[in-house]
Amino acid sequence: MNGIGSKFKALDTTSKNAWFFTFEGAVGAVILNLANPFFSMFARRMGASDYQIGLISSLPALVGILALVPGSILVDRSGSKKRIVSLLILLFGIMYPLAALSPLLGNYKIPLYITIIALMNWPFSVFNISWQSFFSDVMVSQFNSAFTKRTRAATVVGTSTSLAAGLLLAYIPKNDGERILMYQLFFCLSLILALIQSWLLKRVIAPTVLKSGGDKGNGFAMVRECLNNLLVYKEFRTFIILAFIFHVSWHMGWPLFFIYQVDVIGINEAWLSYVNVAVGFAGVLTYTFWGKEIEKRGARLILIFGTLGLAINALTIVLVRTPYLLLFQSTMTGLTFSAFTLAIFANLIEVVPQKNKTINIAVYTTFINLSQFISPLIGVWFYKHTSIITALIFVGVFRLLAGTLFIARYISGRKKSSQPGVQQEQPVLHNTGPHE
Repeated sequence: MNGIGSKFKALDTTSKNAWFFTFEGAVGAVILNLANPFFSMFARRMGASDYQIGLISSLPALVGILALVPGSILVDRSGSKKRIVSLLILLFGIMYPLAALSPLLGNYKIPLYITIIALMNWPFSVFNISWQSFFSDVMVSQFNSAFTKRTRAATVVGTSTSLAAGLLLAYIPKNDGERILMYQLFFCLSLILALIQSWLLKRVIAPTVLKSGGDKGNGFAMVRECLNNLLVYKEFRTFIILAFIFHVSWHMGWPLFFIYQVDVIGINEAWLSYVNVAVGFAGVLTYTFWGKEIEKRGARLILIFGTLGLAINALTIVLVRTPYLLLFQSTMTGLTFSAFTLAIFANLIEVVPQKNKTINIAVYTTFINLSQFISPLIGVWFYKHTSIITALIFVGVFRLLAGTLFIARYISGRKKSSQPGVQQEQPVLHNTGPHE
């Protein structure tokens, strides 16, 4: 251990920060995979309806919409983004034990559980945009490699956690009452892990410019300026519009996939964890590949592969009738989902205006949360008025059409870059590949 400690101390500041981000990402993955994949199943065990399952997907996004812009103003005006992200992950962790209390609340247990899950997204949504801004500020010279390494580590740890949690939930409890008790234990453990993640974030060595000099300007003026950026910066505006359209098609399928997997295929917690592991395992195998492809070919092109992969996922799952075939189909999905995960963030960082960056990211995320709020409910409504098969096919075709918009964006960018004298609208923060 002393040898490892000595080698770590010998690293430069950027390399140390990359490791701290990797470790905190792994701990965060344990939190998110210990309980979050089973939020809907936990509600189902308590007797939740299909529409209540839809609310579990949509209401957190509504809370995010209300929290993001005020939260981002607070972050950008703060003297330390590091202190903010450390505090927010603690607030997020505190919500888990509160959710664990919901089965004790009698007839109000499901509404209160859904409310707590929704409110949980207030600190977490602000944490996400704060972390993105903090990470891109700290890891300027190793952005793509550090983000790929963190994502790969988080995927390995997260899928392992999901598998272990699913097996424990499926085979140790003898009835739903005992399963609910185990869920409650997982929720309480998440708070302890949040304390560890907060400590790791505090260990990140932030540049001096990030520790002071927060923007103390008028918050409303900052928001007005960021909204004006949607008119001024065409690349930023176009990306938000296309990302919103695609996310509507993606979010519509979230409750439908759960309903299909549980009610049609008949999987339990163990098989749900197997599916998560299959997607995660495929991601581990391909994160490095897609990260290098982003460096080589650009994030815009790789995003196309990710979006089309998600479209094929919705179109092929209707052919699945057994858990084993679902496992194979999920593995195939994971091969391109990793491309989407890496490329969508790289695209955002590539086009986001740098002044008041956290608020600009919040504007983007607000649109995504708006999609997440309305789309799952639309998906469930459409399924209730047609059939689960028809709804999934519709989602698949919608995703395919939305993905073609990114193809058009890529082709348009290639044509512009080939014209002599064409300039970027603004300097990009990190070069994720050739400018298309």
